[in-house]
Amino acid sequence: MGKPNDRSLGSSARRTRSARLARSARIPKSLVINGERWTVIRANLTRRGLLGLCVHTKLEIRLDTGLRGQELAETFLHEVLHACLPERFNVKTEEKMVLRIAPRLLGALKDIGWAG
Repeated sequence: MGKPNDRSLGSSARRTRSARLARSARIPKSLVINGERWTVIRANLTRRGLLGLCVHTKLEIRLDTGLRGQELAETFLHEVLHACLPERFNVKTEEKMVLRIAPRLLGALKDIGWAG
C-alpha cells in the first residue's frame, strides 16, 4: 500500500497534510541547472510586485523574503522552471507554461517525499 493521495483523504486531513508538507520543504542555497550552478537568494521583491525572479545573466533565483510554506515551495519551483528554459524563449508563452507546470510539479514532488 502506498501513501494515500489527497483525493482519498477528508478535507481536514488534506489541509493537515498540505500544511505539514509545505512546512517541511527545503529550499537550497544553490543548485545545478543545465550544468551551471545557480544561487538562490532571498530578497525583498514585494515593492516590485514580485514573489520570485529568475535572473539568467547572474544565474540567480530570487525569492521574496515574505514567502513561507506552500507559497515558497511553489514560487521556488516556478523560478527553477524559468531557469531550465532558454533566455530567448517567448516571455508570454514561457510564463503561461510555467504557471501551469509549477503547481503540478510540486504535487508530484510531494507525492515522492521531496516536501514531506
